[in-house]
Amino acid sequence: MSTVVATILQLPGYLNVHYEKFYSFKLEDKYVKIYLHRRNKGLKIQDSANETLRLANKTALKKPLTEFTGGYIFELGVNDKEGNPVNKEDFLYILEHGEADRDVFVIEQFFTELVLFVEFDKFDKSVFDNDETRISYNRSIFKAYNHFAAKYVLASRNGLLDELPINGQSSNLSFSLKQACFEKKGTLTDEEYLKSTSGLPFTRTSVVVEQVGRSGMTGAGQDQIDELSTNFKKSIREKLSIEDSFLASALVELSKQHHKFALLEAFIAVEGVVERFLTQKKKETNVAQKNLDDFKRETGIGYQTNIEIPLALGKVDDAYVKLLENLNGVRRTRNKIVHDGLSIDHIVAAEAIGVCREYIQFLQSKMA
Repeated sequence: MSTVVATILQLPGYLNVHYEKFYSFKLEDKYVKIYLHRRNKGLKIQDSANETLRLANKTALKKPLTEFTGGYIFELGVNDKEGNPVNKEDFLYILEHGEADRDVFVIEQFFTELVLFVEFDKFDKSVFDNDETRISYNRSIFKAYNHFAAKYVLASRNGLLDELPINGQSSNLSFSLKQACFEKKGTLTDEEYLKSTSGLPFTRTSVVVEQVGRSGMTGAGQDQIDELSTNFKKSIREKLSIEDSFLASALVELSKQHHKFALLEAFIAVEGVVERFLTQKKKETNVAQKNLDDFKRETGIGYQTNIEIPLALGKVDDAYVKLLENLNGVRRTRNKIVHDGLSIDHIVAAEAIGVCREYIQFLQSKMA
């Protein structure tokens, strides 16, 4: 009998895919389901004269919510139909210091509640009594989330979802993480378990989770959401390649305005797919693995893309010549960044990522 670990995570912003839907895949021999449960609304309230208190079972405010005079506080929680908090102890308050222009100032913030479900063949429930032993299980849970995040970034071409550190530790802004475990038995399906999350015994864990998304998610029309949901549901079932992982990282760096790092990550993705393509082609000609290993670094990426890959393909058309010309431009920019410390802007980085993505998809299609 297998055991399921369900984890509730709050993501700032909304995703442009269907909610109240399951996204399923298999990762490291574990079955994973991710349920986009609902959208939540939070508040950003000025109250610099207030402060937070860390109590045994919750984080609370020293002064009641009605006595704001300045500062910034996030209030994350779920309200009932009358607008009253379901459970005040489930709220997380994060204080950000700042000058107050008026007594009370409120900004709406939006959040996605995600339920991540990982199935374990062998599981010891006692690990939930100890945060140190829990970490080993959370590594699998965070890896599952990171797969979801990278696939969403690639499908949406929007880098506003960060990966989580596998050890669950971060000094950045954090959000509450709640978990429950249950045994799969009877006729109740995974989906039925997760749809009734209020019935699961969720408990708070002290594992620190960094901010995995940032406000400012771009909106989309219903047709775009439908198309993205279909593509995302299909792609998430596929293994994340090394080059796609770097490409997703490039999009995240671009969204953070880290332009140089964005371009470098994208070009590393190209280097990865080129090496994988050429290795496959050379193995098809019965080249000994020892020789492949011995001469692996004898040629540079420029020689590989301009000479070795056209030879491996046998013949290239005008479209490839044009794509290669654009990639050579990215390679030259990459060299100037590495060797001369060149600074680039958002447009240059974004265009470079586009070129790298197109080249990667071309080579991937030749390995399908």
